[in-house]
Amino acid sequence: MEIEPKIMSQGKSILGEFGNKYLTSKGSLKRNNVINDLDKFDRELMTKLFKDPLIHN
Repeated sequence: MEIEPKIMSQGKSILGEFGNKYLTSKGSLKRNNVINDLDKFDRELMTKLFKDPLIHN
């Protein structure tokens, strides 16, 4: 399925704006950090993610 790589790539690009909070220095996703903040409805994270048209849709 071609859409998954696009979404992951776009997601990682956005998460990279938060420095090393959500991505390791090698670019791997820190899934627990992302999930925890999404569960807490972190305003800054949710805002940045949903501003992106691909992720929003």
